[in-house]
Amino acid sequence: MNTFVLLLTAMAVLNISTASVLKFEQREFEDETDLVMDLFYKSVTPERFQPAGFFKKWGNKRSKVTAFQWMDCGGTGAAFKSLTVSPDPLKFPGTMTIGASAVINTTLDSPLQTNLTVEKRVGSTYVKIPCIDNFGSCVYDDLCDILEGATCPDVLTKNGINCYCPFKAKSYTLPPSPFDAESFFFPSGDYHLRGEIRINGKFMGCLDVHLSVAKT
Repeated sequence: MNTFVLLLTAMAVLNISTASVLKFEQREFEDETDLVMDLFYKSVTPERFQPAGFFKKWGNKRSKVTAFQWMDCGGTGAAFKSLTVSPDPLKFPGTMTIGASAVINTTLDSPLQTNLTVEKRVGSTYVKIPCIDNFGSCVYDDLCDILEGATCPDVLTKNGINCYCPFKAKSYTLPPSPFDAESFFFPSGDYHLRGEIRINGKFMGCLDVHLSVAKT
């Protein structure tokens, strides 16, 4: 998946759904979704900052998130070269700095199906966050439709990166650049995110990320 496509997806989805997440309140659990969202909403100290004794109750199963990690997980439409995100851990609200480079091998255009998985570390495992109001582990039938309503950050346009379909086949480079995340909300903890894109069922690209969010 094009690094910048995933970045734009995150921005569009977070802007659409942050308000609904902020409105979530702890209450008696009516179903499994309520329980999972309660776990998501709780602030947790990233495991890299936990003392050694913390892991004994989980059989010393430490988190994979000792630092920001990313992996190109396949696909024929794009290839990742680099991805950096800081600060590490991230802090919300605040400013994040993102740098990336990637190559798109073939034009990416509608219908651009996107599968987004969001998991949070809870205890000794990761819990998948369900899709609620377009936030969480969702399947978007056409990312191009979502991006039509997104505002393209100046830093992207200045580097020749458009925010709308089609995404033409060429090399893309974004030098480390600041992005305002004042309106975003993610409770502290360790996260696993995976984004996949397909066109008419054909697997075009994939990005797998492990990151941490610090307590503010």
